Amino acid sequence: MGFRGALLERRRDAGPGFRAVAASCELVLVIERIAPSEIDASGTVDAKALFQDPATKQLLSIARLADVTLEAGAVFWHADEAAVHCFRFDAAFAFAEVQRAVASIRRQEQLALVQHSLDAKHYATCANIMTSIVATEDRKEKNAIKRVRDEPVRARKKQPRHDASSDNRTFNLQWIGSAKPASANDARSVCHLCHLAHDRMFHCPNGEARHTYCANCVRKHFGQDETEFLSGAIRYHCRLCAHACSCEACQLPPQLPTCVVCTSKDDVAPHPSVLQNTRGQPLSLCASCLETLRASQEGSVPFCTLCGGLDDTELRCSTCKREFCDPCQDLMGTSLCAAKTKWQCASCVLPSFASIAIQPKAKAMGIVLVDPNDALTYTVSYAQMLVQREANKVPAKISEDSCFCCKDGGVLIECDHIAAIPDKGLWRCPRHFCFKCSAPTTHCCRFCVAAYCEKHVPRAAVMLGPAPSDLPDTTYIACRPCIEQLDEAAARGLLPSGFYKAIM
Repeated sequence: MGFRGALLERRRDAGPGFRAVAASCELVLVIERIAPSEIDASGTVDAKALFQDPATKQLLSIARLADVTLEAGAVFWHADEAAVHCFRFDAAFAFAEVQRAVASIRRQEQLALVQHSLDAKHYATCANIMTSIVATEDRKEKNAIKRVRDEPVRARKKQPRHDASSDNRTFNLQWIGSAKPASANDARSVCHLCHLAHDRMFHCPNGEARHTYCANCVRKHFGQDETEFLSGAIRYHCRLCAHACSCEACQLPPQLPTCVVCTSKDDVAPHPSVLQNTRGQPLSLCASCLETLRASQEGSVPFCTLCGGLDDTELRCSTCKREFCDPCQDLMGTSLCAAKTKWQCASCVLPSFASIAIQPKAKAMGIVLVDPNDALTYTVSYAQMLVQREANKVPAKISEDSCFCCKDGGVLIECDHIAAIPDKGLWRCPRHFCFKCSAPTTHCCRFCVAAYCEKHVPRAAVMLGPAPSDLPDTTYIACRPCIEQLDEAAARGLLPSGFYKAIM
């Protein structure tokens, strides 16, 4: 990736000040790699900065990144014994990117030298330790042989057997019994699945009279034989109490999605911007309410992001700067948070750190608890994949079978930004239009689909630099929700500290 600026020069025999060598110059970072050496295990041989003409690609100057000095928004280096060159950046974020790259390369070189010196000391220390260990083991072995010869053989006492299998067997025998009633007034128990009474039945340990299974159904439906319970290999538990029964009577009927505004169940689709409420329930809109929302987005009057209605008493989210009316705050489950100084919508509310904190014992042992179903784990995996793909500088293949953001396949939604309008409405790609006013996008988040125009960029967003070629004339930012998630991931140990500093 190149950075634009002006190339200046100051010579010893000339007058004071710098003179312009090239008003338009391009800085290109080049890192040469070969096989890893004994000193540098990363394989980095040299990192250079090339200064060339952006149109003709003619080389104007060259410098090693280890020899440059960065200060006052510019790069300084000695071109020869009598001349000093200066490259003045056009943009502040470009200077920050180069400064971060130079610091990273210098840190790599220092780490390689420290690692090499530590390895040399480590080998010498290990040799001395192994010599002392072998001598100690030989001495212990000789003393043990002498002690065994002198002492008489003692018979060990037989310890009573206390294991889990005997406890399980005792527990299972309490709940495996006959289907005959205890008295004439009691009804005979039957199996929950086959509705027949057998000689041996599995009764509920929680005391539910109707929660009974026969041995045949336990073996047929759950793959567990009666002999395994009698031997104590497994412990019996009620399938109905655990909600693990597979019969049709125990399966709940599927719930049809309803419109969050009018409660209609006809032609319902997921909400385009607010996917779920704070309780995790998905939010949907019918075709009529979705059309109302699209019409409000195309206008210039403030509107509610959830229902599209026009209301003067709207509350603005402190993170994404979108507005919501009072009824929709109750539908999202965020009305209780309105008394706080900063109010957030359902899309920006993050889980509390206490609910997903690492246990003190596991944290002290250096264990990182990773849940594959955790949304934070998915965010970290996506961020690492995205940064690795952009670092390779190989443009991904964009087709109708791959996602525009992550370049991966799966269940996709086609963007109608350029294509014809479909029959049942219009779905606009969130990266092409501002979240606030539907204007063309100039800034988009690097790790999510948040996009804004030049006017509505949040103050809390962090500028990262220009986006790849698949997003022309667009600047990468990091929105506040993504920054909070990455900070939390770094605190939980899911994100390496070096990777966290590189992307932020």
